[in-house]
Amino acid sequence: MWFQEKAKDHLSSYKLNTLHIEKCGKWETNKKEYQHILPEDLKDYNILETYRNDFFKYLSDSKCIKLHKDFKHLNSSQAMCFNFFFPLIHENKLNIIGEIFGDASGISGSKFEHVISPKEGTNFDFYIELQSGRKIYFEIKYSETEFGRAVKDERHIKKYYEIYRDTLKGKIKNSKLNDINIVLDNYQLFRNSYYLEKNLNDKAIFLVPEKNSNLIEEFKVFKAEALADDYHDMVRIVTWEEILEKLDIHLKKANDESSLRLLKHYEEFKIKYIFS
Repeated sequence: MWFQEKAKDHLSSYKLNTLHIEKCGKWETNKKEYQHILPEDLKDYNILETYRNDFFKYLSDSKCIKLHKDFKHLNSSQAMCFNFFFPLIHENKLNIIGEIFGDASGISGSKFEHVISPKEGTNFDFYIELQSGRKIYFEIKYSETEFGRAVKDERHIKKYYEIYRDTLKGKIKNSKLNDINIVLDNYQLFRNSYYLEKNLNDKAIFLVPEKNSNLIEEFKVFKAEALADDYHDMVRIVTWEEILEKLDIHLKKANDESSLRLLKHYEEFKIKYIFS
């Protein structure tokens, strides 16, 4: 829990010293006030100033994106996702993400909160389709203590056998295919692997802070015990620090007006989310 408490302390200081907001916001679950939560009327400040106006215009034009009820929490992974990916969309530089993951073919589509099959129901925080046909599915993590689990009830067990099991053959180790406890304990990790096509070398990427040892250790166990060897490169953890460093290199190399604006933005991103 060290990282989770440290993140809240860091964001509380950020709120006071960078945003200059003293008033606390309420957590809707228990109606208590917390320093790392923005007041409802100031929740827009969870989007970094460099692209704040652009983002909310984009949001108002979108019919598909709904802000989560905890969006006003400064540790909101939804806000973090918007803060990271939206500026690249706005500046038409999302192709850099494809290049970072080894595909320079260009972007053919992208979407926040992407649901491929309403029946299956997985919601990907961000989704990219490249002109090569490859797809990259992103799950954004910040201060979460674990990946999503599922309750061991009739509904989830039935859904696994009716929807997931056959498609997950070859993606998870055969010895774990009928181990319902392993499946439900790693439900989000399995679900995010469901749509991967090996012939296209699709990716399921979990972006996490390098200091969030809870998530990193949980993923290591999943990878070692349940994920088929052929999918180890397709289902991966990438740290925020790693992807920010690679993005920085690409933007400095481009050195155009929009890249300079983006460099400034991602410095603000680091100030908000990365701490020692």
